[in-house]
Amino acid sequence: MGKVEGWEDASSVQTDMNGSAKIALIGIQRSMQAWVQIFHITKEEDQILPLLQMLSTIQKLTKEEFPKAEEFVRPGFDIPPPAIF
Repeated sequence: MGKVEGWEDASSVQTDMNGSAKIALIGIQRSMQAWVQIFHITKEEDQILPLLQMLSTIQKLTKEEFPKAEEFVRPGFDIPPPAIF
């Protein structure tokens, strides 16, 4: 909604829209990895390759629409915990 309604600063990396897009990209990547594993087991080319192509297209379009998404830093996930000493 931040992108559609223009209420987020598009020049900033740390926005809700970039965070949401980053999570979507992570989900797409994990889904693609899972489908590749399933392909290695089943060899169902006719069914799995179109799914991988669709996921690849969604990934490409997401990166084009949200070019800063992968730069978004997820607190607690992308930042190592501070040293205790």
